[in-house]
Amino acid sequence: MRPDCAQHRGAMLRRLARSVGRDASIYGYPMVEMLRTCRLQTRSPFDPAQWGRAPMDTLHHAFSPPQDRGHEVAGGDYLYTTAWVYLGSGPRHLSLPPSGALPDGAWGLTARDAYGDLIGHVDPSSVGTGGVHLSCPCAGAPVADAGCCVVRCVTHLVWLTGVARLTRCDRPQIERFKAAYRLAGPLGTLSGRRPAAVELWQGEPTDAFVDHVERGCPAASVAPVFYANMCRALAHAPGRKQDRPMMARLRRFGLMPEPILDWTALHIDVRQGLIEGFGDAAHRVNREALETLAAPPLDPVRQPPDSCDYLARAVAARTGFGARGLAAALTSGASRVPLQRAA
Repeated sequence: MRPDCAQHRGAMLRRLARSVGRDASIYGYPMVEMLRTCRLQTRSPFDPAQWGRAPMDTLHHAFSPPQDRGHEVAGGDYLYTTAWVYLGSGPRHLSLPPSGALPDGAWGLTARDAYGDLIGHVDPSSVGTGGVHLSCPCAGAPVADAGCCVVRCVTHLVWLTGVARLTRCDRPQIERFKAAYRLAGPLGTLSGRRPAAVELWQGEPTDAFVDHVERGCPAASVAPVFYANMCRALAHAPGRKQDRPMMARLRRFGLMPEPILDWTALHIDVRQGLIEGFGDAAHRVNREALETLAAPPLDPVRQPPDSCDYLARAVAARTGFGARGLAAALTSGASRVPLQRAA
């Protein structure tokens, strides 16, 4: 091949890889952030240094919101309830407080899957005494008891985030409210395990986009680690039906849903293009996030559960999936993700 032809082919390959890298980074960023946040907020049963954190499959109550991002602020008297749930061993049943547990009855809880999409919202008006059944995507999983509301989970990792207004509540009422929350699996189900994609996290658990845009870390050093963690995320959540065209593009450039990414095995022009695409995505998402934070906050429960707007989802991950918007949702009259009730 003539040198000028090889140079032209390399430049074209780099341009294509840059386009794929930009789209891949925007698509994969929310999943990477979900795994990173799970790693930060939960503990591994194999690492004693992490035992001060909450274990998986355990409800945690606090008077400050979950800090998956530094933008959440506690506003007023609220109780926040969070749990990271791993459904790889089977479904989970969530018992909830009765409708009259609080004087004004204002509480709500949302569930997000590993993509960062909202998959369920419950409050006193949407769930009865049967609680909530978190169904796992495994074939042949146990079915929900009659009367339960069912949240159908498309990934094994689920993040529960709840908030309750504590106006006119005394301490005994708060303690009874907390005690009414219970999370359990079928008899004999293992608990406390983290997904392999969380356990095998590569590098420090920091935000790759923030590292590049705000901390000034070179994209050449951040991007390979980001893509490695993204491939692990894809192995955990290999894509929905509407994601198949995106997944096909990633595969053509070596970004496979596998636990290990052999970065050095990729063509040098592909690597360079992916690095440049990562930088493009990081700057675009950061710019959109700053505009979102400057605007009035939107209610997160308005997000459709099967959104294909990858940029909007990435911006939501960059600004935080935390509890600031959930507190506003208690009084916003927002639309809810419909729940199914077991027969």
